[in-house]
Amino acid sequence: MATDLQLLSKKARRRAALAEAGLEKSASFDVLYSNMSYIFSDILNEQQLSETCDTCIQYEINTLFVPLLAVPYVSKRFSKEKIKVGAIIDYPLAGLPPSLKQDAILWAAKNGADVIVVLIRSDVMHQNSDHNELRQALISYRNVLPFDFPLYFAFNSYILSEEEIITFARYSEIARASGIICIKYTRQQHILQNIALLRSASPDTMSVGFLGNSKSWQEIETLNAAGADMVITCCQPDLFRYPSHFKF
Repeated sequence: MATDLQLLSKKARRRAALAEAGLEKSASFDVLYSNMSYIFSDILNEQQLSETCDTCIQYEINTLFVPLLAVPYVSKRFSKEKIKVGAIIDYPLAGLPPSLKQDAILWAAKNGADVIVVLIRSDVMHQNSDHNELRQALISYRNVLPFDFPLYFAFNSYILSEEEIITFARYSEIARASGIICIKYTRQQHILQNIALLRSASPDTMSVGFLGNSKSWQEIETLNAAGADMVITCCQPDLFRYPSHFKF
């Protein structure tokens, strides 16, 4: 008899294959764009950050994610806009201890962040069998915020087994995360399969997201077909390839 892991894996592999072939149903880009975000990570260039804010306003981006220190500036810039301010903590290379991440989460929320993404080191899944420290850390991140504050956990699924990805999804659910985000740093062959696996292993109340350099509307629809209902792209809004019919 097939185990739960085998059933989830088989379901995810099938969904990812259909998504890649364009045979799995996806929401239209017009709908998906309303939940699409952009990440800006160059905190040393204030002029570029200012221009990025202007571009996000022009292209009606849902959320602009920035490093912690840029949150107050962006919050002020968007005070009269509908664009949300996202704080991404410990990105791109996670390494802060849980206590400092807690402080950073609280600081971001107090200084204007509407949404917070916390990067989690994937290799902690290899360190011990019971993962109690990881579970407690995830719970502690949620506990410093109001219950309904949007908090997401992001991780690089590339080095994890299917069982570890499912375990991470379950721990995120226990911690009452708003969602889980798969990060793609480089070309990763199984990213669609990992997204589909997260979607299969997570309740419908949790979002499954993708963070990477998506450059076209076709990529966004493919990611959605695999199970991602939110996308944070590194591609500048003015360089992104939109459908010919799309209007802001």
